[in-house]
Amino acid sequence: MISPFENVPVEPSRESIDSSKSEAVELLAEFADKYDYEHFSFESLYLYLKSFRTEILSGGNTINLDIDSFSNQELEDIYQSIDAKLEQRRRELIDNVDMETDEGRLLSSESRLWEMGYDGKVKPKVQTAVLLGGVHGDERTLPEQLDKLVRHNEKTRDFHIDHSRVYINSKVNVPALENNTRAFSVDKGQLSEDADLNRSEISDSYTAGIKNELLEEILRLDKPFVLDMHNDRETIDPHAVIIGGEIVGAVDERLLFKIRLAMELGIGRIIIADPEIAKGTMISEVGSRDVDADGMVIEVNTDDKKFESAKIALKFLSGAGVVNDGRPSTQVMMQKELESAFALPKSEGEVEIVQYSLNRDIDRDLSPANPVMGVEYMVLNGFPVVIRKLKLDGQILREV
Repeated sequence: MISPFENVPVEPSRESIDSSKSEAVELLAEFADKYDYEHFSFESLYLYLKSFRTEILSGGNTINLDIDSFSNQELEDIYQSIDAKLEQRRRELIDNVDMETDEGRLLSSESRLWEMGYDGKVKPKVQTAVLLGGVHGDERTLPEQLDKLVRHNEKTRDFHIDHSRVYINSKVNVPALENNTRAFSVDKGQLSEDADLNRSEISDSYTAGIKNELLEEILRLDKPFVLDMHNDRETIDPHAVIIGGEIVGAVDERLLFKIRLAMELGIGRIIIADPEIAKGTMISEVGSRDVDADGMVIEVNTDDKKFESAKIALKFLSGAGVVNDGRPSTQVMMQKELESAFALPKSEGEVEIVQYSLNRDIDRDLSPANPVMGVEYMVLNGFPVVIRKLKLDGQILREV
């Protein structure tokens, strides 16, 4: 039995909670202002804000608050302050860059493929972003994860996209997705390799129509860069596939752009594939029709329990400046909503780069388990492919 003389805890009222949150936001703003922008990265800023904790006494109650206690709208003033500080930092970095260095020459290149990052590093700048998923109907992580994010954003209204500079289609191959199979022929009403969208010659008329309509949509855009998201059961960590020829030595600017972009997206393994190997893929088809178009394939594990597909896609879109009008704080907002950080950008020493080159002189019937002529190889699409390990050293690829 409770004595009438005992202090009984009373649930804080809505007014009390709102008052406490207002007080806590002011404390968080003071806390955020103390962040060291001289050593800025989105990861460190997010983790710094995540470390904020405070206790507010209200009406005999102690209310514990941290950054997750607030909606992004309630943190808007703090995000505006972050935006202003980062834009000021970037202007200062640009003013102080040495244009005679390799990085300075990239920044001043007429290609306009580069921009100064808020961390002081020159980064690839995507002109027009294209995000594709569901090219194969049994590769479902991007379609399913984006569906969840869209439904979440319908409630929060945290993010908006500038559709004049982006094309997003996460459900490219609807018939195959509906039947949960790699390729589905509507003409035949069954699974069929004739309906594989990643082939240059598609005999299934319905699937060929899907591909032609998609290519028409993409090719209307100015300098589109395509990120084509796929799944692979054998993939442990995400990897990127980039189309390139025999490249050892100084890297041309467009190849360097793709390697650096993959690194910025947190990709730890990059495959530079012979154009013949990539023939028929969306990247190859777009590039063959528009010399200013480019792209890469990203392979993520089929289970994708870490939601890598969504994280890579969102980092690609936010990096292209098409989310929330390109506000610098957008990546912090996204990390908060995902409740986990994006993959950290990779440095040159952390990335494994391999080159797949066709070699028709090798007998394709030989076992790939045995090195041939002193090189490692595999059989891909019926052709022997020589595998070379490379290392990026500044703007030069060296064979390891």
